[in-house]
Amino acid sequence: MSANLLAAAGIIRTHAPKHKRTKAVSSADADHISTYRLSPDKISTVAKEFHEHRMIEHPNCHYQVSYKMVEAFISYISGGGYYRQAARSEGISKPTMILYSRKVASYFSSTAAQHIKLPSTQEVSEMTGRYVEGKKVIGLVDGFLMKIQRPDHARDEFYSARPGKYYYDSMNIQYVCDLNGKIIHVLTGVSGRAHDKNAIEWSPRLRTWLDNLPPNHYILGDSAYLGYHEKCLTLFRNPNHLQQLFNNEAARIRTKVENVIGAQECIWRILMTKENRVPAKSGLAFPSDVCLSVAVLHNRFSNYVF
Repeated sequence: MSANLLAAAGIIRTHAPKHKRTKAVSSADADHISTYRLSPDKISTVAKEFHEHRMIEHPNCHYQVSYKMVEAFISYISGGGYYRQAARSEGISKPTMILYSRKVASYFSSTAAQHIKLPSTQEVSEMTGRYVEGKKVIGLVDGFLMKIQRPDHARDEFYSARPGKYYYDSMNIQYVCDLNGKIIHVLTGVSGRAHDKNAIEWSPRLRTWLDNLPPNHYILGDSAYLGYHEKCLTLFRNPNHLQQLFNNEAARIRTKVENVIGAQECIWRILMTKENRVPAKSGLAFPSDVCLSVAVLHNRFSNYVF
Protein backbone atom coordinates (compact mmCIF):
# COMPACT_ATOMS: atom_id res chain seq x y z
CA MET A 1 0.00 0.00 0.00
CA SER A 2 1.40 3.39 -0.96
CA ALA A 3 2.29 6.06 1.54
CA ASN A 4 -0.53 8.28 0.26
CA LEU A 5 -3.13 5.60 0.94
CA LEU A 6 -1.70 4.91 4.39
CA ALA A 7 -1.81 8.61 5.15
CA ALA A 8 -5.40 8.89 3.92
CA ALA A 9 -6.39 6.00 6.16
CA GLY A 10 -4.79 7.72 9.15
CA ILE A 11 -2.24 4.96 9.67
CA ILE A 12 0.74 7.27 9.12
CA ARG A 13 1.07 11.03 9.03
CA THR A 14 2.76 13.05 6.36
CA HIS A 15 4.14 16.55 6.74
CA ALA A 16 1.71 19.39 6.24
CA PRO A 17 2.26 21.72 3.29
CA LYS A 18 5.27 23.92 3.78
CA HIS A 19 3.26 27.11 4.21
CA LYS A 20 1.28 25.52 7.06
CA ARG A 21 4.12 24.08 9.10
CA THR A 22 6.36 27.10 9.18
CA LYS A 23 6.62 29.08 12.40
CA ALA A 24 4.45 32.10 12.89
CA VAL A 25 6.23 35.15 11.57
CA SER A 26 7.13 37.45 14.43
CA SER A 27 7.19 41.20 14.16
CA ALA A 28 10.34 43.09 13.22
CA ASP A 29 10.57 44.50 16.71
CA ALA A 30 10.43 41.03 18.27
CA ASP A 31 13.23 39.82 16.02
CA HIS A 32 15.26 42.89 16.87
CA ILE A 33 14.81 42.45 20.61
CA SER A 34 15.66 38.75 20.44
CA THR A 35 18.96 39.62 18.75
CA TYR A 36 19.97 42.81 20.51
CA ARG A 37 17.96 42.55 23.77
CA LEU A 38 16.93 46.19 23.31
CA SER A 39 14.23 47.76 21.18
CA PRO A 40 15.23 49.94 18.19
CA ASP A 41 14.14 53.06 20.10
CA LYS A 42 16.43 52.25 23.01
CA ILE A 43 19.36 51.51 20.72
CA SER A 44 18.73 54.81 18.93
CA THR A 45 18.74 56.65 22.27
CA VAL A 46 22.12 55.20 23.21
CA ALA A 47 23.49 55.72 19.70
CA LYS A 48 22.60 59.43 19.78
CA GLU A 49 24.38 59.85 23.11
CA PHE A 50 27.39 57.93 21.87
CA HIS A 51 27.44 59.99 18.67
CA GLU A 52 27.54 63.22 20.68
CA HIS A 53 30.43 61.76 22.65
CA ARG A 54 32.28 60.87 19.44
CA MET A 55 31.76 64.34 17.95
CA ILE A 56 33.94 65.85 20.68
CA GLU A 57 37.00 64.19 19.11
CA HIS A 58 35.66 63.68 15.58
CA PRO A 59 33.34 66.57 14.64
CA ASN A 60 32.73 65.16 11.15
CA CYS A 61 31.80 61.63 12.21
CA HIS A 62 28.58 60.14 10.82
CA TYR A 63 25.64 59.12 12.98
CA GLN A 64 25.13 55.89 11.04
CA VAL A 65 28.63 54.77 12.01
CA SER A 66 27.93 55.53 15.67
CA TYR A 67 24.68 53.59 15.46
CA LYS A 68 26.47 50.62 13.89
CA MET A 69 29.12 50.67 16.61
CA VAL A 70 26.52 50.55 19.38
CA GLU A 71 24.55 47.86 17.58
CA ALA A 72 27.68 45.76 17.08
CA PHE A 73 28.66 46.02 20.75
CA ILE A 74 25.20 45.03 21.95
CA SER A 75 25.26 42.08 19.57
CA TYR A 76 28.67 41.09 20.96
CA ILE A 77 27.70 41.12 24.64
CA SER A 78 24.30 39.50 24.07
CA GLY A 79 25.74 36.75 21.87
CA GLY A 80 28.21 35.43 24.42
CA GLY A 81 31.36 37.39 23.60
CA TYR A 82 32.38 35.75 20.32
CA TYR A 83 34.04 38.32 18.08
CA ARG A 84 33.95 36.21 14.94
CA GLN A 85 30.27 35.27 15.19
CA ALA A 86 29.17 38.79 16.12
CA ALA A 87 31.21 40.28 13.28
CA ARG A 88 29.70 37.85 10.78
CA SER A 89 26.16 38.64 11.93
CA GLU A 90 26.82 42.38 11.70
CA GLY A 91 28.52 42.17 8.31
CA ILE A 92 31.84 43.61 9.47
CA SER A 93 35.34 42.23 9.92
CA LYS A 94 36.60 40.79 13.18
CA PRO A 95 39.19 43.60 13.75
CA THR A 96 36.42 46.15 13.23
CA MET A 97 34.22 44.34 15.74
CA ILE A 98 37.04 44.41 18.28
CA LEU A 99 37.56 48.14 17.72
CA TYR A 100 33.84 48.93 17.98
CA SER A 101 33.41 46.83 21.12
CA ARG A 102 36.25 48.46 22.98
CA LYS A 103 35.21 52.00 22.07
CA VAL A 104 31.56 51.54 23.03
CA ALA A 105 32.42 49.62 26.23
CA SER A 106 34.75 52.45 27.24
CA TYR A 107 31.96 54.96 26.62
CA PHE A 108 29.43 53.03 28.71
CA SER A 109 32.00 52.72 31.48
CA SER A 110 32.53 56.50 31.46
CA THR A 111 28.79 57.01 32.03
CA ALA A 112 28.56 54.54 34.92
CA ALA A 113 28.82 57.28 37.56
CA GLN A 114 25.61 58.83 36.20
CA HIS A 115 23.55 55.65 36.41
CA ILE A 116 25.13 53.65 39.26
CA LYS A 117 25.17 55.65 42.49
CA LEU A 118 25.16 54.92 46.18
CA PRO A 119 22.14 56.76 47.62
CA SER A 120 22.65 59.91 49.67
CA THR A 121 21.58 60.10 53.31
CA GLN A 122 18.25 61.66 52.34
CA GLU A 123 17.66 59.05 49.62
CA VAL A 124 18.44 56.23 52.05
CA SER A 125 15.55 57.23 54.29
CA GLU A 126 13.19 57.03 51.29
CA MET A 127 14.44 53.66 49.99
CA THR A 128 12.25 50.57 50.00
CA GLY A 129 13.13 48.36 52.94
CA ARG A 130 12.14 45.10 54.57
CA TYR A 131 12.52 44.25 58.21
CA VAL A 132 14.30 41.19 59.54
CA GLU A 133 13.98 40.86 63.32
CA GLY A 134 13.38 44.61 63.57
CA LYS A 135 16.35 45.59 61.36
CA LYS A 136 15.59 47.47 58.15
CA VAL A 137 17.34 45.98 55.11
CA ILE A 138 17.70 48.49 52.24
CA GLY A 139 20.40 46.84 50.12
CA LEU A 140 21.73 43.47 49.04
CA VAL A 141 25.27 42.40 48.20
CA ASP A 142 26.49 39.38 46.26
CA GLY A 143 29.27 38.43 43.86
CA PHE A 144 29.92 36.23 40.86
CA LEU A 145 32.85 35.22 38.69
CA MET A 146 33.37 36.22 35.06
CA LYS A 147 35.62 34.00 32.97
CA ILE A 148 38.52 35.92 31.41
CA GLN A 149 41.72 35.24 29.54
CA ARG A 150 44.79 35.06 31.71
CA PRO A 151 46.45 38.51 31.75
CA ASP A 152 50.04 38.62 30.58
CA HIS A 153 52.59 37.99 33.36
CA ALA A 154 49.79 37.28 35.89
CA ARG A 155 50.79 33.64 36.38
CA ASP A 156 48.11 32.00 38.58
CA GLU A 157 46.93 35.19 40.28
CA PHE A 158 43.51 35.04 38.57
CA TYR A 159 43.09 31.27 38.59
CA SER A 160 40.06 30.24 40.63
CA ALA A 161 39.97 26.66 41.84
CA ARG A 162 36.81 26.15 43.86
CA PRO A 163 36.08 22.44 44.29
CA GLY A 164 32.90 21.43 42.55
CA LYS A 165 32.40 24.86 40.96
CA TYR A 166 35.13 26.66 39.00
CA TYR A 167 38.54 25.90 37.55
CA TYR A 168 39.56 28.80 35.32
CA ASP A 169 40.96 32.33 35.24
CA SER A 170 38.30 34.76 36.33
CA MET A 171 37.47 38.15 37.76
CA ASN A 172 35.36 38.61 40.90
CA ILE A 173 32.44 41.01 40.34
CA GLN A 174 30.58 42.43 43.33
CA TYR A 175 27.07 43.89 43.04
CA VAL A 176 25.15 45.94 45.58
CA CYS A 177 21.51 46.55 44.64
CA ASP A 178 18.42 47.93 46.33
CA LEU A 179 15.29 45.92 46.97
CA ASN A 180 13.80 47.03 43.65
CA GLY A 181 16.63 45.39 41.71
CA LYS A 182 18.48 48.59 40.80
CA ILE A 183 22.26 48.29 40.99
CA ILE A 184 23.74 50.97 43.24
CA HIS A 185 27.37 49.84 43.39
CA VAL A 186 29.68 47.68 41.25
CA LEU A 187 33.17 46.49 42.08
CA THR A 188 35.27 44.98 39.27
CA GLY A 189 38.88 44.12 38.57
CA VAL A 190 39.44 41.86 41.58
CA SER A 191 41.04 38.45 41.07
CA GLY A 192 38.71 35.48 40.93
CA ARG A 193 40.82 33.85 43.63
CA ALA A 194 39.63 36.45 46.14
CA HIS A 195 36.93 35.48 48.59
CA ASP A 196 33.79 37.64 48.38
CA LYS A 197 34.56 39.28 51.71
CA ASN A 198 38.12 40.10 50.64
CA ALA A 199 36.90 41.34 47.25
CA ILE A 200 34.38 43.80 48.70
CA GLU A 201 37.09 45.16 51.00
CA TRP A 202 38.65 46.73 47.90
CA SER A 203 35.86 49.32 47.83
CA PRO A 204 36.56 52.13 50.30
CA ARG A 205 33.59 54.06 48.88
CA LEU A 206 31.16 51.33 49.96
CA ARG A 207 32.70 51.11 53.42
CA THR A 208 32.41 54.89 53.86
CA TRP A 209 28.78 54.73 52.76
CA LEU A 210 28.08 51.96 55.27
CA ASP A 211 29.77 53.97 58.02
CA ASN A 212 27.34 56.83 57.37
CA LEU A 213 24.13 54.82 57.16
CA PRO A 214 21.37 55.98 59.54
CA PRO A 215 20.66 53.85 62.61
CA ASN A 216 18.82 50.59 62.00
CA HIS A 217 19.59 50.58 58.24
CA TYR A 218 21.54 47.63 56.86
CA ILE A 219 22.55 45.75 53.76
CA LEU A 220 22.25 41.96 53.57
CA GLY A 221 24.67 39.36 52.27
CA ASP A 222 25.23 35.63 52.53
CA SER A 223 27.56 33.99 55.02
CA ALA A 224 30.60 34.79 52.84
CA TYR A 225 30.47 38.39 54.12
CA LEU A 226 30.53 37.40 57.79
CA GLY A 227 32.51 40.00 59.76
CA TYR A 228 32.79 42.48 56.87
CA HIS A 229 30.95 45.41 58.47
CA GLU A 230 28.56 45.96 61.35
CA LYS A 231 26.03 47.39 58.86
CA CYS A 232 26.17 44.24 56.74
CA LEU A 233 23.87 41.51 58.00
CA THR A 234 24.81 37.98 57.02
CA LEU A 235 23.26 34.56 57.14
CA PHE A 236 24.43 32.32 59.98
CA ARG A 237 26.63 29.31 59.39
CA ASN A 238 25.55 26.12 61.18
CA PRO A 239 22.51 27.92 62.64
CA ASN A 240 20.50 26.91 65.67
CA HIS A 241 16.71 27.06 65.66
CA LEU A 242 16.41 30.84 66.20
CA GLN A 243 19.21 31.59 63.77
CA GLN A 244 17.54 29.35 61.18
CA LEU A 245 14.40 31.48 61.41
CA PHE A 246 16.52 34.54 60.64
CA ASN A 247 18.21 32.72 57.74
CA ASN A 248 14.86 31.74 56.25
CA GLU A 249 13.55 35.30 56.27
CA ALA A 250 16.84 36.77 55.05
CA ALA A 251 17.17 34.22 52.26
CA ARG A 252 13.77 35.26 50.86
CA ILE A 253 14.96 38.85 50.67
CA ARG A 254 18.32 37.94 49.14
CA THR A 255 16.70 36.35 46.11
CA LYS A 256 16.42 39.81 44.54
CA VAL A 257 20.17 40.26 44.05
CA GLU A 258 20.49 36.67 42.84
CA ASN A 259 17.72 37.37 40.33
CA VAL A 260 19.58 40.45 39.10
CA ILE A 261 22.79 38.49 38.53
CA GLY A 262 21.03 35.50 37.00
CA ALA A 263 18.94 37.62 34.66
CA GLN A 264 21.97 39.55 33.47
CA GLU A 265 23.86 36.34 32.75
CA CYS A 266 20.92 35.08 30.68
CA ILE A 267 20.29 38.30 28.76
CA TRP A 268 23.90 39.48 28.34
CA ARG A 269 25.56 36.13 27.82
CA ILE A 270 29.08 37.52 27.86
CA LEU A 271 28.85 37.24 31.65
CA MET A 272 28.26 33.49 31.46
CA THR A 273 31.19 31.53 32.78
CA LYS A 274 30.64 28.37 30.77
CA GLU A 275 31.33 29.02 27.12
CA ASN A 276 33.79 31.80 26.42
CA ARG A 277 36.48 33.98 27.97
CA VAL A 278 36.47 37.77 27.89
CA PRO A 279 39.71 39.14 26.36
CA ALA A 280 42.04 40.29 29.13
CA LYS A 281 45.57 39.46 27.99
CA SER A 282 46.53 43.13 27.79
CA GLY A 283 44.84 44.03 31.08
CA LEU A 284 41.55 44.15 32.94
CA ALA A 285 40.29 47.43 31.46
CA PHE A 286 38.07 45.85 28.82
CA PRO A 287 36.40 43.17 30.99
CA SER A 288 35.82 45.81 33.67
CA ASP A 289 34.26 48.12 31.06
CA VAL A 290 32.02 45.26 29.91
CA CYS A 291 30.77 44.64 33.47
CA LEU A 292 30.01 48.31 33.98
CA SER A 293 28.31 48.48 30.56
CA VAL A 294 25.96 45.64 31.45
CA ALA A 295 25.14 47.26 34.78
CA VAL A 296 24.42 50.59 33.07
CA LEU A 297 22.14 48.92 30.52
CA HIS A 298 20.36 47.10 33.33
CA ASN A 299 19.66 50.27 35.30
CA ARG A 300 18.60 52.27 32.26
CA PHE A 301 16.53 49.89 30.18
CA SER A 302 15.95 46.50 31.75
CA ASN A 303 12.84 45.50 33.66
CA TYR A 304 13.13 41.73 33.24
CA VAL A 305 13.85 41.21 36.94
CA PHE A 306 10.41 42.27 38.10
